[in-house]
Amino acid sequence: MKQPWFCIIECDRRSMTEIVSEIAGRYHVRVADIIGHRRTPVLGMARQEAYDVIRVERPDLTSGQVARFLNRESSTIRHAWRKQQAA
Repeated sequence: MKQPWFCIIECDRRSMTEIVSEIAGRYHVRVADIIGHRRTPVLGMARQEAYDVIRVERPDLTSGQVARFLNRESSTIRHAWRKQQAA
């Protein structure tokens, strides 16, 4: 089976897949729910945490790369990162 582009590069940091999987388990939702389009308060909190953790653990990734992985607009990711930085 062909690996997705985000799993090909070897690095010592956790992958976005690992980060989102851990957060999904913590919130008792599926990874597909976090990446999907449903809007519930729990999914919103899980997504926000995913944005924050990815920003902290993977500063090498651009907002475009994170957005493609999470099926979001890159402006949504940048807005979340600015919001995190202001807090």
